[in-house]
Amino acid sequence: MKAEFISAVSHELRTPLTSIRGALALVMSGQAGELPEKARELLSIALRNSERLVNIVNDILDAEKIESGKMRINMQNVSLVPFLEQALAYNQPYAQKFNVSFRLKEAPSQTEVAADPDRLMQVVTNLLSNAAKFSLPQSAIDVSARAAQGKITIEVQDFGPGIPEEFQPHIFEKFAQARHTDAVRQEGAGLGLNLSRQLVELMGGTIEFKTAAGKGTSFFVHLQPTKQQAEVA
Repeated sequence: MKAEFISAVSHELRTPLTSIRGALALVMSGQAGELPEKARELLSIALRNSERLVNIVNDILDAEKIESGKMRINMQNVSLVPFLEQALAYNQPYAQKFNVSFRLKEAPSQTEVAADPDRLMQVVTNLLSNAAKFSLPQSAIDVSARAAQGKITIEVQDFGPGIPEEFQPHIFEKFAQARHTDAVRQEGAGLGLNLSRQLVELMGGTIEFKTAAGKGTSFFVHLQPTKQQAEVA
């Protein structure tokens, strides 16, 4: 009953929140006329928070879909380099918020993975946003891909403080968030990594991480190559 209640409330929230976010974005774009600077500042805060709420609601709904077995996975052949380039471009504005940048390092051309492109984008976006939040200002987050042992691995590496040792066993649990004094870095419902793990597993892959205090954290998404890619290998 609790799960059904949360799902129903989330569905009821998503439509008005989406409308509010859209209206605020239109006003901010200048389509309703010029705005005083103070009004722009206030509307910018409202827009950011509405986007945050929409993301939280969507995460809750996705978690409910997975639990109920209603999550649809549309497996396709995904060309990895164009996909990663798109992911970095899409998330670059979020990186700028924390004064960090994304860079695509090693990534073999012509590599394809078997995945749902929309759900894989959701996973990579979550890993990039987490890396941006917990990186030092003016640092870079490295993204790479490689083929090894019959799998294709996507790595997202930051050079931040690392994951606290006491939190590491809980990193993929629901509503799990490491304690941090910066409220901005606590945004979200703590569902992102839990959803990422479940989505990767639904696509036939696995996810893991390595971290070191003061040196940073790497997340690894291991996916199956396409049939054609496996035959070439």
